[in-house]
Amino acid sequence: MTNAFPTWDSLLVATLDRWNGQRIRPIFPVAEHHGAVVFLRTIVQANIADPALMRALSACVNIAATPSHPLASHLQRAWRDFHAFVMHQLATDIEAGREPDTMQPARGAEQLIALYEGLQLQSMVRPGMDLLDAFDRAVTRLRDGWANTYTPPVWNLDDDLQ
Repeated sequence: MTNAFPTWDSLLVATLDRWNGQRIRPIFPVAEHHGAVVFLRTIVQANIADPALMRALSACVNIAATPSHPLASHLQRAWRDFHAFVMHQLATDIEAGREPDTMQPARGAEQLIALYEGLQLQSMVRPGMDLLDAFDRAVTRLRDGWANTYTPPVWNLDDDLQ
């Protein structure tokens, strides 16, 4: 074991990569056939059925956010790759007519992943929260906003702070 995984970090990365790969590989076709929103919804359903991986990945956020940690660059790359996949899928969804062309895929991916990850975190600390219902409601509102032309904020927070 120590020959294959000389450090705790290498064992953790290998375990998470394999576990996440086994979970997500069968879900990838959902994105192609039904779009990014349904893809993330399917991951939410998988996480509800077996929340251990969601908890382990969430615990790694602090590691990813610590630049000096040996795992930081690997974990950051994984999060960037996930964002890039969702962004690419949203662009494909626009072309397929599943999402409106008023949505910018990079911004849409940020928003969609923020809902997905944020609601999952809330569900871990709020027992009894209906994660799937919360995801469905939030994404429905988000997609309504995507259907409209973006209007930049009209407030200036710096003025409000003085």
